[in-house]
Amino acid sequence: MIVKTSNMKNYKLLPLLKMLFHRITAIVILVYAVQYWLLVIGFHAESGIRFDTMENHWRIASTTLSIMWPIVALGLWGMYAWGPALWLMGISIEFIMYVINPELFGMRNFVISFHLLCICIFLTILLIEKIKKGGSREIA
Repeated sequence: MIVKTSNMKNYKLLPLLKMLFHRITAIVILVYAVQYWLLVIGFHAESGIRFDTMENHWRIASTTLSIMWPIVALGLWGMYAWGPALWLMGISIEFIMYVINPELFGMRNFVISFHLLCICIFLTILLIEKIKKGGSREIA
Protein backbone atom coordinates (compact mmCIF):
# COMPACT_ATOMS: atom_id res chain seq x y z
CA MET A 1 0.00 0.00 0.00
CA ILE A 2 1.36 3.44 -0.96
CA VAL A 3 0.57 6.67 0.85
CA LYS A 4 0.95 9.89 -1.13
CA THR A 5 1.81 13.06 0.70
CA SER A 6 1.24 16.63 -0.40
CA ASN A 7 4.63 16.82 -2.12
CA MET A 8 3.76 13.58 -4.00
CA LYS A 9 6.58 11.48 -2.54
CA ASN A 10 5.70 7.83 -2.13
CA TYR A 11 6.00 6.34 1.33
CA LYS A 12 5.28 2.76 2.22
CA LEU A 13 2.74 2.40 5.00
CA LEU A 14 4.70 0.09 7.32
CA PRO A 15 7.73 2.40 7.79
CA LEU A 16 5.34 5.30 8.36
CA LEU A 17 3.40 3.34 11.00
CA LYS A 18 6.68 2.25 12.62
CA MET A 19 7.84 5.86 12.80
CA LEU A 20 4.52 6.99 14.28
CA PHE A 21 4.60 4.19 16.84
CA HIS A 22 8.15 5.06 17.89
CA ARG A 23 7.35 8.76 18.19
CA ILE A 24 4.09 8.35 20.11
CA THR A 25 5.84 5.93 22.46
CA ALA A 26 8.71 8.42 22.85
CA ILE A 27 6.28 11.15 23.89
CA VAL A 28 4.66 8.90 26.52
CA ILE A 29 8.10 7.82 27.79
CA LEU A 30 9.09 11.48 28.06
CA VAL A 31 6.00 12.07 30.24
CA TYR A 32 7.17 9.18 32.45
CA ALA A 33 10.61 10.82 32.62
CA VAL A 34 9.10 14.10 33.78
CA GLN A 35 7.12 12.23 36.45
CA TYR A 36 10.29 10.61 37.77
CA TRP A 37 12.13 13.95 37.73
CA LEU A 38 9.27 15.55 39.66
CA LEU A 39 9.52 12.72 42.19
CA VAL A 40 13.28 13.24 42.54
CA ILE A 41 13.03 17.01 43.06
CA GLY A 42 10.10 16.74 45.48
CA PHE A 43 7.10 17.91 43.44
CA HIS A 44 5.32 14.58 43.54
CA ALA A 45 1.53 14.88 43.60
CA GLU A 46 0.83 12.00 45.98
CA SER A 47 2.88 13.08 49.01
CA GLY A 48 5.62 15.33 50.27
CA ILE A 49 8.32 12.84 49.33
CA ARG A 50 11.68 14.35 48.45
CA PHE A 51 14.88 12.64 47.38
CA ASP A 52 16.49 13.11 50.78
CA THR A 53 13.51 11.50 52.55
CA MET A 54 13.06 8.58 50.14
CA GLU A 55 13.92 5.03 51.05
CA ASN A 56 17.01 3.66 49.31
CA HIS A 57 15.14 1.43 46.87
CA TRP A 58 13.16 4.45 45.63
CA ARG A 59 16.32 6.55 45.39
CA ILE A 60 17.99 3.99 43.15
CA ALA A 61 14.93 3.38 40.98
CA SER A 62 13.89 7.02 40.57
CA THR A 63 17.43 8.18 39.79
CA THR A 64 17.98 5.41 37.26
CA LEU A 65 14.67 5.94 35.47
CA SER A 66 14.81 9.74 35.56
CA ILE A 67 18.09 9.52 33.66
CA MET A 68 17.19 6.56 31.45
CA TRP A 69 13.70 7.57 30.20
CA PRO A 70 14.76 10.82 28.44
CA ILE A 71 17.55 8.92 26.68
CA VAL A 72 15.07 6.21 25.68
CA ALA A 73 12.67 8.86 24.37
CA LEU A 74 15.47 10.35 22.26
CA GLY A 75 16.40 6.92 20.91
CA LEU A 76 12.82 6.07 20.02
CA TRP A 77 12.10 9.48 18.49
CA GLY A 78 15.19 9.32 16.30
CA MET A 79 14.55 5.65 15.49
CA TYR A 80 18.11 4.79 16.48
CA ALA A 81 18.96 1.11 16.86
CA TRP A 82 19.81 1.55 20.55
CA GLY A 83 16.44 3.17 21.35
CA PRO A 84 14.38 -0.03 21.54
CA ALA A 85 17.19 -1.82 23.41
CA LEU A 86 17.27 0.82 26.16
CA TRP A 87 13.48 0.96 26.11
CA LEU A 88 13.29 -2.77 26.87
CA MET A 89 15.81 -2.27 29.69
CA GLY A 90 13.63 0.48 31.18
CA ILE A 91 10.53 -1.67 30.83
CA SER A 92 12.37 -4.48 32.61
CA ILE A 93 13.25 -2.17 35.49
CA GLU A 94 9.65 -1.01 35.88
CA PHE A 95 8.40 -4.59 35.57
CA ILE A 96 10.72 -5.62 38.41
CA MET A 97 9.58 -2.61 40.45
CA TYR A 98 5.84 -2.84 40.00
CA VAL A 99 5.18 -6.53 39.37
CA ILE A 100 7.89 -8.42 41.24
CA ASN A 101 8.30 -5.97 44.14
CA PRO A 102 4.90 -4.30 44.61
CA GLU A 103 5.36 -4.32 48.38
CA LEU A 104 8.24 -1.84 47.95
CA PHE A 105 7.07 0.25 44.98
CA GLY A 106 3.33 -0.25 44.82
CA MET A 107 1.44 -1.48 41.79
CA ARG A 108 1.00 0.72 38.73
CA ASN A 109 -1.27 -1.35 36.49
CA PHE A 110 -1.61 1.33 33.83
CA VAL A 111 2.15 1.61 33.33
CA ILE A 112 2.60 -2.15 33.07
CA SER A 113 -0.40 -2.48 30.73
CA PHE A 114 0.95 0.31 28.52
CA HIS A 115 4.37 -1.36 28.33
CA LEU A 116 2.88 -4.76 27.50
CA LEU A 117 0.68 -3.26 24.78
CA CYS A 118 3.66 -1.44 23.28
CA ILE A 119 5.80 -4.58 23.32
CA CYS A 120 3.05 -6.48 21.48
CA ILE A 121 2.76 -3.73 18.85
CA PHE A 122 6.55 -3.51 18.49
CA LEU A 123 6.93 -7.27 18.03
CA THR A 124 4.07 -7.30 15.51
CA ILE A 125 5.76 -4.58 13.47
CA LEU A 126 9.06 -6.49 13.56
CA LEU A 127 7.31 -9.71 12.49
CA ILE A 128 5.55 -7.98 9.59
CA GLU A 129 8.85 -6.41 8.49
CA LYS A 130 10.55 -9.81 8.56
CA ILE A 131 7.76 -11.42 6.55
CA LYS A 132 7.78 -8.60 3.98
CA LYS A 133 11.55 -8.93 3.55
CA GLY A 134 11.05 -12.59 2.69
CA GLY A 135 12.64 -13.97 5.84
CA SER A 136 11.47 -17.09 7.57
CA ARG A 137 8.43 -16.87 9.78
CA GLU A 138 10.12 -18.08 12.94
CA ILE A 139 11.44 -15.57 15.43
CA ALA A 140 14.93 -16.36 16.65
